[in-house]
Amino acid sequence: MRLKFILFFAFVPILCFGQSQEFPNALKKGHEIIKKDLRFLKLNGKVKKITSSYKGIKFFTYEFDKEGRLIKDIRYTYDRENKESSTIKYKYLENERFYEAYNYDSILYAKGHNKFDENGNIIFAEFINHKRYLNDFDEKVDFFYDDNCRLLKKTIYKKFKDFDKYMLDSELRYTYRDTLEGHIKEVLGSKHIYNVFKNYYKDKDRINKKDQLVESSNWKEIYKIDQNENVYIEVTSMLFDKKKKKYSEGHEKRYEYNSKGKLTKEFSGAKKYPNFELIYDDENRLIKHTIDHMYGKFTNHFSYDKNDRVKNVKQLNSHGSVVMEQIIEFDEKDNWLQANYFQNGKPTTQKKYHVEYY
Repeated sequence: MRLKFILFFAFVPILCFGQSQEFPNALKKGHEIIKKDLRFLKLNGKVKKITSSYKGIKFFTYEFDKEGRLIKDIRYTYDRENKESSTIKYKYLENERFYEAYNYDSILYAKGHNKFDENGNIIFAEFINHKRYLNDFDEKVDFFYDDNCRLLKKTIYKKFKDFDKYMLDSELRYTYRDTLEGHIKEVLGSKHIYNVFKNYYKDKDRINKKDQLVESSNWKEIYKIDQNENVYIEVTSMLFDKKKKKYSEGHEKRYEYNSKGKLTKEFSGAKKYPNFELIYDDENRLIKHTIDHMYGKFTNHFSYDKNDRVKNVKQLNSHGSVVMEQIIEFDEKDNWLQANYFQNGKPTTQKKYHVEYY
């Protein structure tokens, strides 16, 4: 049901398919972009480094070890002429990952540590803040799973700059249940917020340093399953209204499959969310993405090369006219060489990619 990749296309309204929990909030956005970029690039061979640039001005550089793991992510700023705006360095041990983040003056401003279980699920995340302009606290998160690798609980601890120890900030708990012979599955979630974070900004001197529950909320997700165990209706974001004593309408998504059980269509028409429609081919590749929101209606068409990589993207407006286009060129090893962008038929940008190999 999930996409094989998520396209990072500068001109296309991007639909959010969910966020990873393995990175701290202060760095999450950058890491999510990295994951999209790497999955989109689908690098071949023993790649040591790849750099993206436009007219000699660099956008990013990724460096990898011989196992293909990302060891350095460098981002650049336009106004500093190829000067590094941020650098994140990674180190790996068995089932563990460490990272350090540096600003443009090579000053360490944050570092973190993640642990994973034998199934690849994250079980521990730590974020240590060295520069307080990011936020006022360090953070640790513990994750707990059942035998089916489903998340049961996420516990968040924070240590503020005025404190000498971590304190419980919040807990997210999940309960799973099947109904109607397994054809409807429900996920019940609850969030419990304790005194630390909320009271810290109200009155730092009077804060209670004991774990005291101050707020809680509940939500529900519903999944309807067909005879092939495929989800055909998904309802999320159903918040429980304590006054009305019922759940809100929620965000509904629907799925369609072919006779072989492969996803062919995904769409939503919820009132409070953008309407969208995703169409897939027989190889489960996204070939059409339509989204209708406050900025208008746009449809993106995708075509692929022999290696199942996107080679062309066209964006059409509500009148069917091509307003944006992206054309990808590859090198002799089938890695990205350059991406050509067009607006209303006229070239606008040409991003080049330089790849080094071991």
